Parts: sequence; structure tokens; C-alpha cells
Amino acid sequence: MTDQVNFAIVGCGRISDLHAKAYLKNPNANLAAICDLDEQKADEKGHDWGVPADVVFQNVNAMLKEESIDAVDLLLPHHLHAKMTEQAAKAGKHVSVQKPMALNLTECQHMIDVCTDAGVKLRVFENFRFYPPYMKAKELLDEGVIGRPSFIHIKLCSSMNGGWNVPLDAWEWRFDDERCGGGPLVWDDGYHKFSIANYFLGEVEKVKAWIDCTGVFADEQEPPTVLDAPAAIMWKSP
Repeated sequence: MTDQVNFAIVGCGRISDLHAKAYLKNPNANLAAICDLDEQKADEKGHDWGVPADVVFQNVNAMLKEESIDAVDLLLPHHLHAKMTEQAAKAGKHVSVQKPMALNLTECQHMIDVCTDAGVKLRVFENFRFYPPYMKAKELLDEGVIGRPSFIHIKLCSSMNGGWNVPLDAWEWRFDDERCGGGPLVWDDGYHKFSIANYFLGEVEKVKAWIDCTGVFADEQEPPTVLDAPAAIMWKSP
């Protein structure tokens, strides 16, 4: 590889705008290709991000044949992580995958094994650990300035409405166990919070959890959307 890493984005959903923005601003990165099954969406993103039409793909296998690509950024529903990581690794591409890594430990280990065998790097993307206030807190902990932490209390109140416009169809798969692997709150978004706790406290020794389900009715004629909430999770570090 040269000093500039040639990235390809696989999956042009809502989160891809943030990743592309970072690549386009980073002098050490080059957005070399993009891929999405939706041809119109891929073409629109390619136009928005200045990606040449000849490296805008609908077929990931065709994209992986591009020798110029060093690494792929998989921005996909969780059930596709293991399969797509294997395909990218066997094509000799380094892999960045969104959290959570996969649906279960077996898939996670398989991803590690295929990347190790292929001699490529595998990264699970976790942006919360790079949030400056958290990084500063970690620095103070490591330096012993504020002592050894003994307790972290995380209270999460979440909504799909906020300052960033995310269409409802971008959330739909998160309510499907087969595609998400769990629920949108504890399993999907909760990963960020557990990652920060692990970052500050170290490895986890013991976990106790209680999770209920809440039905949210968008239409009385349709089955409710099920949220993995309310929930209470406690863990003990050594």
C-alpha cells in the first residue's frame, strides 16, 4: 500500500454519508469505489461524493476485483457482516466492519480466522472511543489523576427523532432479529455504551441483565414493532 489508503464503501445507506465525509476530508484516505444493490442510490451517492461512474458498483464481487482497492468499509446490516468480511478478506482487502461485529461469537471467530488466514487487518468500527471528552477521561484515568473508577452509571433514553434526519426505512431492519441479531436499543445502540464502560473499567468479569419487550404500534392493523426495552444491565470488572 502507498501512504494513501484506497477505501471502498459497501452499503450506501444513511450512515455512509458520515463515513464518506471523513474519507473525503482525510489526506491519507481516498474513496476509490462504492457499492450498493440499489443502482439509483449508488449513482446518487457517487455523484454526491465525486466517485467516478466506472467505480460505482451494484455487484460486490465485481468491485472486489479492483486491484486498486486496499480496504473495504462494510456499512451493512449485522447479518451480512460475516459473509461480506469473508469475501473481502479472500479478495485480499483489509476490512472495517460496523458494530456489533456479528450475530454471535461463532461468526465473530470466523471473521477473525478468515482475515488472519488471508493476512489482512480486521477492524470493528467504534467511534465513541474517539470522542475527545472520553479520550481525555481515559487519559486522566491512565495517569492516575482521578483514581481507579469503581462504578459507571449509564442511563439511556433514546428516540428515532433528533437533529439528524434518518428515514424510517433505514431503521426497519434493526427490529428484525434475523438481520439485527437483537434489538435496536441494547444490542445495536447499546454497544456504544458498553464499549465505553469497557474502555474505562477494563475487561468484564460478570454480567447480569434483565430485558423486557415493549410493543410500539405504528398502525393498529399491523403487528407492533418490538423494542428491547426497558432493560437493566449490570456488569462487574476485576
